[in-house]
Amino acid sequence: MSTITVTDYFGGCPERGANHGFMNVRSAHFIVCDTHNIAWCIGSNLFSGWRDEDAAVWEANAAKLENYAGVEPLPEGVWSIDPAARAAELAEHKRKLRETLARSDRAFAVGDTPNIPF
Repeated sequence: MSTITVTDYFGGCPERGANHGFMNVRSAHFIVCDTHNIAWCIGSNLFSGWRDEDAAVWEANAAKLENYAGVEPLPEGVWSIDPAARAAELAEHKRKLRETLARSDRAFAVGDTPNIPF
């Protein structure tokens, strides 16, 4: 295997690309990789399922997460397994993302209003 493939919108384990799903601590959502004992927070109140859970579930999830390290996940895509090459790929990915966001911000800064038919 010479690459790591991430197919999840919310990112993947930096070691293998996949994840073992998510868990909630109250309204905060965490994606986990149980193989490597790592997790990353993807946001809060994105999914309503946390409201169907109770304090016992959140306490158990929080206890599990205490033993997990927080990491920055790999974004969706195909990445090198070589750490140096992957660092370069990620730097380029972030540069392109910043460029895209800057173009988007400029479009609205000059007064352009999107044509939304509603």
